[in-house]
Amino acid sequence: MYARFVMFDVGPGMRPQINQLADQFAAAHTGMQGFRDQTYLADEEVGRYVGLIVWETEEDAERAWEELGPRFQEATKDILKAPPVVQLFEVYEPQT
Repeated sequence: MYARFVMFDVGPGMRPQINQLADQFAAAHTGMQGFRDQTYLADEEVGRYVGLIVWETEEDAERAWEELGPRFQEATKDILKAPPVVQLFEVYEPQT
């Protein structure tokens, strides 16, 4: 499995807008090929947010970002304080 990590700063006071954005992207992810799970994190005090979306394969993750990345950039272009950090990680599941 692979996880797409997207971290971005918009500054304090933007939580309602970011929650709405997360809801829109959560709905879009759910129907995509290879989608497994998603978690959204918030540091409201500084206005930093993270989306962590898990995909079955690297190809699924890349395909999803190719489709939704431009939508994310368009939706956040006027509120970002800096370019987002976007990375793809391989998921390790401990053998316990």
